[in-house]
Amino acid sequence: MLDMSGSTLPFRQILKQAANRFIYALGPEDRVAVVEFYDRVNLRNDFTTNGKTILHSIDASNGRGKTRLFDALDFALGKLANEKGRRKAIIVLSDGVDSIAQAADRDLLSGMPDDKVPNAVKPDGYAPMAEVLRKSSKLGVSIYPLALPTGDPAKLADPTPRQVEMYRAARERFAFLAERTGATIRTINRLEDMGRLYAEVAADLRTLYTIDYQPLNTGRDGKWHSIKVEVADPSLISRTRTGYFAQ
Repeated sequence: MLDMSGSTLPFRQILKQAANRFIYALGPEDRVAVVEFYDRVNLRNDFTTNGKTILHSIDASNGRGKTRLFDALDFALGKLANEKGRRKAIIVLSDGVDSIAQAADRDLLSGMPDDKVPNAVKPDGYAPMAEVLRKSSKLGVSIYPLALPTGDPAKLADPTPRQVEMYRAARERFAFLAERTGATIRTINRLEDMGRLYAEVAADLRTLYTIDYQPLNTGRDGKWHSIKVEVADPSLISRTRTGYFAQ
């Protein structure tokens, strides 16, 4: 998934070069779909192993305007629902600032005094994100965010408490997507690092496995059930989804 909103215009070429590097790092049997999002959500190509098709889709991606991040994630999950493979993942390149979520946060903060603004937004309470997490849990999809260094109010001369709080909430939601789906968020501090971070994600995908187990509690109450996976070998690190919705 490629963020083609207005905030990415200054470095589109670097963004596309990094995405191309990710494609080169995949195996020949890996199926890839390319989705661009901005004011719209567009499928550039459906799932295919054809490298030329994928690279052309990346190169042709374009757009400007606002950021429909959660709409795009929901769309991508819909496409993955039709894929039969066991290893499913979404790699999303964005600053994580969804325009609709930001508008809701702004409305929430508008009437608050400044001293009540810090930590007033509860990022995990955003309904569209909860729906994305529910679908990703059902499908077994891991979401790997690559967080672009755009939109940070700390770079402004005199950011307001509301700007700082809205950005904090957006980035926490972005990180939460990774944590809940057994993936990791990678923050791009320098644009030159983008290609390397894409390659790290590709390496992660090659070591992605599925473990099945039977829970003692078989009730389908729709609630979140936490799980923890431990490994006997201390030299190994397990990175897993933190639970599931019992449905």
